[in-house]
Amino acid sequence: MKKIVALCIVLAILAAGCATLVLSPEERELVKQFNSIDHLEADDINFIKGLGLNPNDLSNRDKAFVMREAEVVARSYAF
Repeated sequence: MKKIVALCIVLAILAAGCATLVLSPEERELVKQFNSIDHLEADDINFIKGLGLNPNDLSNRDKAFVMREAEVVARSYAF
């Protein structure tokens, strides 16, 4: 009985962890845009570091975040 309860707890934890890995369609599109960039320029790397992220170790969620923030910055300079 204890093993079954422990197994249920482990499965619940794994399910919760997997739910955080799912990206929305918008986030998936942003990740595609990020991945289509051939290489990052020095300014791009500095921008990512300025967000408190490591450019060499970005998760898909981090890539979507970077692209969203870059869009906000681009819009602010467009005016």
